[in-house]
Amino acid sequence: MPLSLHLESEGVPAPSHPGVRLYVDGTSHGIREDRDIELSHWNPSTTPEIFQADSSTEIALNFLVFGRLPAEGLVINNHLDVDGILSAFALLEPATALAQRELLVAAAETGDFWAWADEVARVLCAAFTFDLTGSRG
Repeated sequence: MPLSLHLESEGVPAPSHPGVRLYVDGTSHGIREDRDIELSHWNPSTTPEIFQADSSTEIALNFLVFGRLPAEGLVINNHLDVDGILSAFALLEPATALAQRELLVAAAETGDFWAWADEVARVLCAAFTFDLTGSRG
């Protein structure tokens, strides 16, 4: 069973899973210290120092470079925002994410911190904030 995404919400905690649970862009609940990994810029964070960065997307990308992506497990996020979506994407599509590292980090920082980025990163960020009809979602 490969990595899959789980959106954790109040009343819908992460299911038990024999594989690793990778918590992105949020605080983790029920983390198994011997197996699970937090990859988040939120405080307090148990993200290992080697992966730490300003955005959870960059943390996930650092994990791909310096860590070891498990063959199976859950990528868990507890809220939907640009940084959360892109950090989950990085873990689920590592080759594409690493090839587009600068773009993904810039879009995540624009979404989370209102950082200025080039036009392509701003468009990617905006794509997550508008519905299909083009109105603000």
